[in-house]
Amino acid sequence: MLLSSLAISLKQDPFSKYTFRNIIAGLVWSTGNLGLLLAIPLIGVAVSFSMSQTGIVISTLGGIYLLKEKASKTSFVIAGCLMIIAGGVLLGFTK
Repeated sequence: MLLSSLAISLKQDPFSKYTFRNIIAGLVWSTGNLGLLLAIPLIGVAVSFSMSQTGIVISTLGGIYLLKEKASKTSFVIAGCLMIIAGGVLLGFTK
């Protein structure tokens, strides 16, 4: 995957500031996935899979603040993120 992405990006500048922003976002995402894999034996598959779906909060906030994407209504985005986090906390109490 790395080689194919490098081959595709050779048409443009592969070392732009956008490339490094995406690399940072990917590293944060992979750290979360590693944490999920380490948590499976401790909390079980059902709870860990449900909590992994809360990764949308990281990708949403990372897209808005790190990658400078436009949000249509910031208040709705924040409210949605808070509801997802609340759902993850409630799932954590089920164990």
